Amino acid sequence: MKKLFLAALVLLSVESFAQTHVVQGSVFVFDSLKVANLEIVAAKSKSKVRSDSLGNYSIVCNDKDMLQFKSKLFGVKRIKIDKNVANPLDVHLKSLQTKEEVEMAIGYGHIREKDRTSAMRHLESKGRYGRFNSMVDVLKAYDPSLLFLNDNCVVIRGIGTVSQSASASCALILIDGVEVDNFSDLNPQLVDKVTILKDASSSAIYGVKGANGVILISTRK
Repeated sequence: MKKLFLAALVLLSVESFAQTHVVQGSVFVFDSLKVANLEIVAAKSKSKVRSDSLGNYSIVCNDKDMLQFKSKLFGVKRIKIDKNVANPLDVHLKSLQTKEEVEMAIGYGHIREKDRTSAMRHLESKGRYGRFNSMVDVLKAYDPSLLFLNDNCVVIRGIGTVSQSASASCALILIDGVEVDNFSDLNPQLVDKVTILKDASSSAIYGVKGANGVILISTRK
């Protein structure tokens, strides 16, 4: 009888162990800013961790567990863990709404001080393009360092980046993923998001055409 009890206990332990697995991923706000120092709790396994300085996390869960991403600033986001959930699991929290919330996010250690400017740019872009008269005005407000040779030629890195010709230094402009030569007629009220790629990743993604940087404009759907 004792042997049967021990065998059942071993089987139960093995089964319990088999039902646990590790879920990992990253936590984001504003689509691309990673969130550090965020508490993550697995309701069933009772595991508790915090996202690291790069916004990454790894946590042990049971099958059909419930992950809770918790913060005073972002509230609680719950995701049910089952066989259909992606792993790695990247989580996007609700966007910050005010400058004060951005400052609080820095204070809580969720956003790095050096990401303040990026966070503020995202904040300024939310539904506020309608106050501008043109896309040129939008881009000037977005990044004062941009140089405009004309309404449709924006220089990001400086004239002569890949050529001595000024016109050949214009950034690549895409609207909803389509390359355009003229964006001055685009109504700012129709714009949802603007992203400017300045580093080497623009060339890696868009090839030679992206050598002078890339301006991505997404319109409201």
